[in-house]
Amino acid sequence: MTYSLAEIASRLGGSVLGDGEVRISSIATLEHADATQISFLTNSKYRGKLAETRAGALILGEADADASDLPRIIAANPYAYFARVSALLNPLPEIQPGVHPSAVVGEGARIDPTASIAATAVIGAGAVIGAHCVIGAGCSIGDHVVIGSHARLYPRVVIYHDCVIGDNLIAHSGVVIGADGF
Repeated sequence: MTYSLAEIASRLGGSVLGDGEVRISSIATLEHADATQISFLTNSKYRGKLAETRAGALILGEADADASDLPRIIAANPYAYFARVSALLNPLPEIQPGVHPSAVVGEGARIDPTASIAATAVIGAGAVIGAHCVIGAGCSIGDHVVIGSHARLYPRVVIYHDCVIGDNLIAHSGVVIGADGF
């Protein structure tokens, strides 16, 4: 999906200088950006890169607003704004609630109906999976584990038995929780 610079500013705030109709499809560094990408400047030692960049647009702070003629968004915190643009351009896939047929769910486990359990995940006996949780492919959730709401476990996360996890956990692939020394 692409957005015009004006659409980005409309959604996230900031002021557009230059051509607000420039289409942006992704983010990149000043050095590696092309005409379909947006980049940012927060450190003045990289100001010289503005003249060399091939970015389609920039995110700049007020102090650097006139440092380039490229289309740009002026933001109070260009670094944080860049992160927000990244999230806008790279949304998480929409998750469908339910339990994949190849997942294994132990006896007495309770899975909230809004949760999503992916292929080959194992949910131990007596485990509790909260609302809007996403359990990725190949995850192993031990017996009597409790996971709060809105947790996202990417593929192959392991949570050993009897662990209690709060709300909003993000665990990336390969994370092990509850092992010796944890």
